Amino acid sequence: MTEYRARIGEIIIGKKNDLLGAIALGSCVGIVIYDIRLNIAALAHVALPEELFTSHKKTIKNITFPGRYADTAVVECLRLLKKKEKKGVKRTNLKAKIAGGSRMFGTKGLLGGGLNIGDRNIKASIENLKANKIPLEAKDVGGNSSRTIKFDLANFDLKIKKGVKNYKI
Repeated sequence: MTEYRARIGEIIIGKKNDLLGAIALGSCVGIVIYDIRLNIAALAHVALPEELFTSHKKTIKNITFPGRYADTAVVECLRLLKKKEKKGVKRTNLKAKIAGGSRMFGTKGLLGGGLNIGDRNIKASIENLKANKIPLEAKDVGGNSSRTIKFDLANFDLKIKKGVKNYKI
């Protein structure tokens, strides 16, 4: 069993009995996209809902860390999964789980709630999964505590540590 950890903005790929993790998901969201049939998964450590500063012709090629943004992370996860797995990843076999998106700076967020990055990351992650026809099987989002996650490819559980609580979805 090998354990891999995604830092902010990174996407990691695992197979078979690997563990894919991300630590200290505050307002960030961990998006896991996986194929049970092929036993492969991608985990993106998303920091922001969208990439705002690229030209109007935004493509994944001109974004340095596509895993950093919810609007590009899902598409990049799909591309990397297809590239890694030669047997053919099919969208119809994919599922997703997400965790994170906490309100780390109080219940109203910064400036009265208008800039709540956690809520916006959750919304953008779910919308982009839906737009790419990937069903969201489970989520553990919101609140005001940081999470550490590990996706276990041996049983497809997303293990979550939130404060002193440990659980899985």
